[in-house]
Amino acid sequence: MWSSLEVAGMGIGSFFAAKVAISIADQIGLTSLYALCAPYTVRWIKIIGCRVIEEVGNKGTFYHLKIDSLATTAFLEYTNNLEHAKKI
Repeated sequence: MWSSLEVAGMGIGSFFAAKVAISIADQIGLTSLYALCAPYTVRWIKIIGCRVIEEVGNKGTFYHLKIDSLATTAFLEYTNNLEHAKKI
């Protein structure tokens, strides 16, 4: 899934899309997830319980698809318990 700045404010929040992805992943038997996140969504994936994979690129961030598009790699180890998720 990808959410871009062009759809910001249209009710297609990245935070809710990520929560849905985690719910579906657990239901279909996936125990972990990798994600590529835009810089403006890294805060949300950390709240959900993902950790940035700092061994990739520049502390997890690298150019993706084109020179003006950044992505950050993230990993959610357990989709069924979200032990690292934060209360908001």
